[in-house]
Amino acid sequence: MNVNERAYTDSTDSTGDTDVSSNLLAAAVLEQRIVYGKLHGVYKKALNKALQTTSKSEQLISLLQEFADDKNDDDETDSEEFYQYDDTSDKENFDPSIPLLQNPKKLRGKGRPLGTKRFKSSCEISSSKTKTQRRCKKCGKVGHYQKNCKEQ
Repeated sequence: MNVNERAYTDSTDSTGDTDVSSNLLAAAVLEQRIVYGKLHGVYKKALNKALQTTSKSEQLISLLQEFADDKNDDDETDSEEFYQYDDTSDKENFDPSIPLLQNPKKLRGKGRPLGTKRFKSSCEISSSKTKTQRRCKKCGKVGHYQKNCKEQ
């Protein structure tokens, strides 16, 4: 009896990695995305605050310049200190395969926004008088019915 080997091997993906290594990679990527989201949020708040006053904008520029010019590569120690104060670093209750719930993104609906007037096509008749004008079936003129026609 020939049995398919793939059914009995460790669950591997197309790259040949096992679930354990792919889970570690996914956890690392998820962790980077969380850090990026937090940094981006703080950056946007600081930028909005700095744009309101010039003194704070100069202070923010100097702070960012100092951070960018820093020659020390203590990224590992900085990241360890950062994760110690992080509220999501609770290893007991944190599962990297489950994404964190956040506020949903606001999506703009399709179509014309409410409260705006529709633009008529060039082939549409723009005047509303043509809808209300009456046409006589006897003479073909506009403005009266056949019953009130004066031409006999």
